Amino acid sequence: MNAGVQKQNLAPTTEEQMGNHQQRNDISKVKEKIESAYYQVTQIEINKRPRLQKLQGKFKIKETVKTANITIGKALKDKDLILTEINHLIYAAAMVIIEEVNGTGCYKSETHRPKIPLWVRLIEESINGIRKDLSALAEIKEMR
Repeated sequence: MNAGVQKQNLAPTTEEQMGNHQQRNDISKVKEKIESAYYQVTQIEINKRPRLQKLQGKFKIKETVKTANITIGKALKDKDLILTEINHLIYAAAMVIIEEVNGTGCYKSETHRPKIPLWVRLIEESINGIRKDLSALAEIKEMR
């Protein structure tokens, strides 16, 4: 009976150890990705960087952000960075988080408009306006 109790006590320890080992692996992977992204980000002027998409309603966000925060915290303790470098580091971390959550390296553009030419949209708006006027005229005709 004591052997069964000892086995139960050992199982959570190994699961905890596996969890800690997995977390360390995740942190080291994220650190490598952030360092790579940081180098890319430093090559772009701050005002020329592409806008990153907002992450809402994604399941992996909290876990990924937590891992990135731990990684950034360690990087800030290890180095003496100026404000611009911190800005680059945070932007790089955001890029990595988006990549991890979405599973791709693609970033959405600033606007999410459909690729319909302006002249087509103007004609469609004009047609919709004419339809609206015709509906109003049809209602008036039916009342008489």
